Amino acid sequence: MLAVFVIVILFATCAGATCGMGGGVIIKPVLDALSPMSAFQINFTSSMCVLAMALSSLVKHLFQKKSSHIPTAVAAACGAFAGGVAGEFIFEAVENAAGSVLGENADALIKIIQNSVLALLLVGVLVYMLLRKEKGVYLPSAAMTIKAFAACCVLGVISTFLGIGGGPINVCVLCLVLRTDTKEVTFYSLLTVMFAQVAKLFKLAVTGGFTSNVILDVNLEWWALVIMIAAAVIGGLLGAVFNKRLSSKAVNRIYYAVIGIVIALNIYNIIYNAVTAL
Repeated sequence: MLAVFVIVILFATCAGATCGMGGGVIIKPVLDALSPMSAFQINFTSSMCVLAMALSSLVKHLFQKKSSHIPTAVAAACGAFAGGVAGEFIFEAVENAAGSVLGENADALIKIIQNSVLALLLVGVLVYMLLRKEKGVYLPSAAMTIKAFAACCVLGVISTFLGIGGGPINVCVLCLVLRTDTKEVTFYSLLTVMFAQVAKLFKLAVTGGFTSNVILDVNLEWWALVIMIAAAVIGGLLGAVFNKRLSSKAVNRIYYAVIGIVIALNIYNIIYNAVTAL
């Protein structure tokens, strides 16, 4: 099963880094569907893989000297960090509420909530991105920078609550806010992904989330986690190369294909976990 997870992570992070999606939007539903891990372990594993992918991809972008607007980048990072902390508090509240009501079935309910919210968001994202008109290069301004901060704050909340790293939702919102195309927002989207996950891990460390939840056990052994993170790094590096070499149209096609795959995965997970909870 680990081999399957590694292949999925490689594909997800490569496609995610190419389009600025993070990869967690694929990793999370697949782990929900196939892994015996708890909801916390799945969220943690997805976050670690997404963080590793985003960091490696951003480093590759910097070495490629990809142009970016520094104030917008800083605003995106700060907004994502603030939203990431808030999103983790919301996830913890939902997890505790579900645990008090359903006990052992809490994990199934959490997965149903996460997959339902994500599926609805992705349908809206797909409709908007297919109907929108292509826009040109991002033209930075003070107003745009403020909008980027606010947008990334909201995206940070969504990404950490859903455990997906942001995914196509980041790209869609940033295309709308920055008034540009998919390829142009990749750097800012990956920056949002990375700082949202850093915020999530920071919050867990400060509030004792790592000690109150089981991270490593027979369902998630340390060496398996290391292998999955390494696969995410490789995927992130490959995705950064593809983003530079592919045209905007090719990047858009990959983006739409990933959304379609993830919507199907989420529908499967909703049905599967609903049956499990009964």
